[in-house]
Amino acid sequence: MITEEQRNALTNALPVLGNSREFAESLLRQSVLPRGLSAKQMAWVIKLLERAATRTVPVGAPVVPIAMPVRQTNALEPGGVEVVRSWLQRMRDAGTLNPRLRYTVAGRKYTFSLPGPTSLYAGRPVIFVKSDRTYIGRIQDDCFHTQNADAAGVLVIMAALRAITLAPLAQAVATGHETGSCCFCGRELTDRRSIFRGYGPICADRLGLPWGGAADDVAADAAPILPPAPVADDGLDDEDRRFM
Repeated sequence: MITEEQRNALTNALPVLGNSREFAESLLRQSVLPRGLSAKQMAWVIKLLERAATRTVPVGAPVVPIAMPVRQTNALEPGGVEVVRSWLQRMRDAGTLNPRLRYTVAGRKYTFSLPGPTSLYAGRPVIFVKSDRTYIGRIQDDCFHTQNADAAGVLVIMAALRAITLAPLAQAVATGHETGSCCFCGRELTDRRSIFRGYGPICADRLGLPWGGAADDVAADAAPILPPAPVADDGLDDEDRRFM
């Protein structure tokens, strides 16, 4: 990852880079995007800085600023985004018509789903996000693109989405413990081991998650029984048909 010192040094070196200036500018623009620079690109940053160190800036040479993109404040954890997307895809591959993940963070429900076959985003790596049954935006290119949320609401939403994508499974378990329902299928957790795990054995098998065994039996016997949770609504609503 490029440092601020390296970025500033490369910016200051632009006037002496000659034919390499355009390439250096592209590296600078890429460096402030969520994905940053690759190892090969970082190697070129070092080469360009070394090349600039052997040259002298002409006296009175104008410094022409370059257009730098705004730093992304809507970036999410790429690994967690991929986990969420892979879970939804595995559920779809297993025959679930409209797979969803149902998280609850700070008392607010967030529902994740994939584009349907008739969606404008069909076949693209996009995740739709709802909050309390209202469509609030989509996750694309590891960033959240908001809709139907004011500035204050976006701060709350981003905090929740970052928590989910930083630890998708831990948040799924926390949702199961808080709501008494499985994050993956929305069904009420009734078996003591499912209540302990925070999700059920069918979803665990489908998604390759840990569940059951002697350790769970012992821990589940000591775990408190959660009060029954309302049955989740798995039906399609108007927002689903519009955006999915």
